[in-house]
Amino acid sequence: MSPLYSSIDQSNFLTSYSATNAYDDFAEGTAFWAASFYHFSYVITLPTGEHFDLLEKYRHSLAYQPKREWLENFYGEFAKKQKRQQIQE
Repeated sequence: MSPLYSSIDQSNFLTSYSATNAYDDFAEGTAFWAASFYHFSYVITLPTGEHFDLLEKYRHSLAYQPKREWLENFYGEFAKKQKRQQIQE
């Protein structure tokens, strides 16, 4: 794995962009929460052929867990409302 993705993988940031400032960190977290909620995938293929699954980090990283839990609590009411609407449809 490239040094950039390897170092991001060990951090509590999802991407190098999210590491630039708190606003971008929140924006990236929101995008990944939505992608996870709607069951999207986000896999980067490096020039070496290696694959880096960013949503896998969002879902399972211990380093990112506090941020993920905060986002899930923050968007919790929205998520509950969406699930109720899906059940009714």
